[in-house]
Amino acid sequence: EGWAESGTATTGLWERADPVGTNLGINFINPEDDLADDFGVNCFDTGNGGGNPSDDDVDGGYTALTSPAMDLSDYVHPKIAFHYWIGSTVTTNTEDSIIVYLSNGIESPRVAAFTTANSPSYEWVYHEINVDDFLSPGVLVVSFVAVDHSPENVFEAAVDQFYVTGEISTGTGVANSSEVSFGNFPNPFIDQSTAFYQTGDVHSTSVSIEVVNAVGQPAETYTALPASGSITWGKNLPAGIYLLRLISDGQVLRIMKAVKN
Repeated sequence: EGWAESGTATTGLWERADPVGTNLGINFINPEDDLADDFGVNCFDTGNGGGNPSDDDVDGGYTALTSPAMDLSDYVHPKIAFHYWIGSTVTTNTEDSIIVYLSNGIESPRVAAFTTANSPSYEWVYHEINVDDFLSPGVLVVSFVAVDHSPENVFEAAVDQFYVTGEISTGTGVANSSEVSFGNFPNPFIDQSTAFYQTGDVHSTSVSIEVVNAVGQPAETYTALPASGSITWGKNLPAGIYLLRLISDGQVLRIMKAVKN
C-alpha cells in the first residue's frame, strides 16, 4: 500500500497485478509470473495488457514507481533489497532503462541503473543497495523509473519482493537488560500470531507493542500490561514481513521479525 505512479509515458505505466506475459520467441518481455516463492502472485510491472509485446510496453517517456515513506531510523547499515525484471526486443539497448533513486526530501541520488546491455534480461534478478553509501538512514523513499528513450523500442520492467534488511538497533540503557524477553509463536504464521513478553528488571509504567511492515510503516499498535503479558496480532494484515517492537515508557526494549504467509 502507498506506492504511487507518475510520469510522462503514454503506455506501459507501473501497476500492481498478477503479470500477464508477453513473449518474443522463447523469451518473455513482460514476465508471465511474479517471483517464485514470494507472497501471493502479484508484482509491479510496466503495463499488463498482454497481447503483443508492443501493445502495452513503456512508450512516450518515463513511468516512475515511488514507495511510501520508509522510516529506517532503527536500522544500522540498512539495505534495500528487491528483484527486478527487464525485457526488450533489443538486447544491446543502453538507453531504455530502470533507474533507481533514493530520496530524503532534500537529496535524491541515483543509486542504480539497469539496461539490457548491463543486466540479465527475461528473468528475475536480485539486487540490494547499501543506504549508507548514499544517504543517512532516516525517513526515505525509493523510486523505480522505467525510461523509454527515442527511438522507441519494446521495453518492459518489473519489480518484486521489495524489503528493507540490516541490523536493527535496540538503543542503549534499559534496552540492554538481560532480563527482558520477547517472543512470537507461531512464526511464520498464516492467520494470526501471539507475541509474549517480560520486561524483567525494567520498571515500566506503560508498555506497548508496535508492528511495522517491511518498509517501516506502522501497521498495528497494541497497549500491553506492565511486567509481562501477551497480545494476539496480525489477523487483519496481508502476507509479508513485519517487525515487532516492545516499547516501555517510550524506549524500545526489543525488536523481532515475524513472517505472515
